[in-house]
Amino acid sequence: MDVETKMRFDTDNLSPHEFNVFKSKGIIIPADYNEKTKVDSDRVAGIINKGKKHFRIWPTSGCNANCYYCFEKGIKANTMNIETANGVIKYITGFLQQNDTLEIEWFGGEPLLNTEVIDHISSKLIDVCNDLNCKFSSTIISNGSIIDDAIASKMKDKWKVKLIQITLDGFSNDYDLIKNYNNKKLYNFYRVIDNIRKVAECGIHVSLRMNYDTTNYESLVKLINYLKHELSEYDDIYYYVYPVWSSFNEGSRDYFYSKTKADLNMLKLFDLIVTNGLNTPRQVSRLGYKPNQCLACSDNSFTILPDGSITKCSEAFFQVIGNIKEGIIDIDMYNYWTRRDLDQKCVECEYLPICQGGCTASHFNQMPQCFGYRQIIEEVIKWYVDKMIEKRSQINLR
Repeated sequence: MDVETKMRFDTDNLSPHEFNVFKSKGIIIPADYNEKTKVDSDRVAGIINKGKKHFRIWPTSGCNANCYYCFEKGIKANTMNIETANGVIKYITGFLQQNDTLEIEWFGGEPLLNTEVIDHISSKLIDVCNDLNCKFSSTIISNGSIIDDAIASKMKDKWKVKLIQITLDGFSNDYDLIKNYNNKKLYNFYRVIDNIRKVAECGIHVSLRMNYDTTNYESLVKLINYLKHELSEYDDIYYYVYPVWSSFNEGSRDYFYSKTKADLNMLKLFDLIVTNGLNTPRQVSRLGYKPNQCLACSDNSFTILPDGSITKCSEAFFQVIGNIKEGIIDIDMYNYWTRRDLDQKCVECEYLPICQGGCTASHFNQMPQCFGYRQIIEEVIKWYVDKMIEKRSQINLR
């Protein structure tokens, strides 16, 4: 029996309800439906997206931590001044049209080391958006150590922050060792946990990333159990584990790019998060359809550095394509980042729907192009299916 006949036979034996469920989930599709065309059209729509303007702004490249894996390690600390901030405001305003959506992402370094510039740019751009009837929101990538009550309040009321990403690399002393803060008495694990509470209590969504580098498995087990006890009351915290990208490179602190026991330890961390009720199997495994590439590949997304230089991606901050005074100068590089076509190996890859071509920055640095646990994808899928079966059994028992 060939595949086509077998699938027709299986479909004929489904009840109408089962058939409709399979159809709604995309498991059964019309014979003339081209899934590749759908993936391509969704990706291109995300690249064009004329009404959405996204700017990742570095108020400073300085940081109060010294993480061993930081991709900015060794660069000179530079802090944006008000004059440059005014140039940033003018540059971004030039992109906006009536009824647009403007998203600002505060990055660094540690962006909260320069709240004066965040205050200034936020205030002016919110006024511009009000005049143009544009939607304004912001997000922050931060280590979370500097947050206090005043900053938490500003995030909510003045900066219109909808999400903050904070990274925890391990539990207690392990975290402090990896972060290696300049002032170890002032900034530490327990202060960051308190600050996460402050932000969550303001109603700001917290994306809590737990970096895994194969050496910190036991520490992350302790951390996840601790977070269950300390933070599970907050509904606006999203927990997930992801490998440190530098750990993909042979010769670095560890070598993660092979199918090892360490890889499967990450799957155990997925399971612990779900078992503790901190997230769902679907969200932890990230197996859902990804309609768009990274925002850096969008026509209207840029990174602005402290001196006013413009790049497409923070991970490729060294690749300057323009500045806030002259605009985009390197058109060829801009076109490369926003190209509609993918590498041929991606076009032919079975993981395309959950990857969409992967990381473009990987073409210019040592980051892996594909998603972080491709080497154990079969184990992840099996785990996910088992969790779905388990959930169904629990529902049927009620």
